[in-house]
Amino acid sequence: MELMKYNAPVVECDNFEICEEEAWFLVFVAVLLALGATVVLGAAIWCLVQGKGSFTGGVKWDSGLNINIECK
Repeated sequence: MELMKYNAPVVECDNFEICEEEAWFLVFVAVLLALGATVVLGAAIWCLVQGKGSFTGGVKWDSGLNINIECK
């Protein structure tokens, strides 16, 4: 019985310039998502704590994008 020889694949690590140039965009998107989640979570906590009151708010852009948050 003859044993087979395994050749491990070679990974070239000299192409990281593209990843480093695009990393700022990923950080920017992560910060925007974190800020948005903070606003929504804050509104939800306020609504739970202040069960007697109501919360309504929204933003509308000229492009037609409309975001509303409501708690009654």
